[in-house]
Amino acid sequence: VVGGGQAESIGANAVLPGQVVLDLGVHASVTSGEVRLVGDVRYDEVLARARLVTPVPGGVGPVRDAVLLANVWKAAAAPAGGGQSLPLFD
Repeated sequence: VVGGGQAESIGANAVLPGQVVLDLGVHASVTSGEVRLVGDVRYDEVLARARLVTPVPGGVGPVRDAVLLANVWKAAAAPAGGGQSLPLFD
């Protein structure tokens, strides 16, 4: 899991062969006047060594959204002042 906070800072030398890499970083990168989103991992370089690398954009965003929605549901369903949440998400 990579969430270092610096664009394209992780290369293939930081990854063992066959690893699965989850890139959580999202950064705007400007190259030749073109803006594109990149992660903390140098995607093409790491993908040559890893088994799987989540792309940026589009990799972990749907998972983040699902977890956020589950947490909102739990908070809305919990009794005021605390207590038990719905067993659906426990």
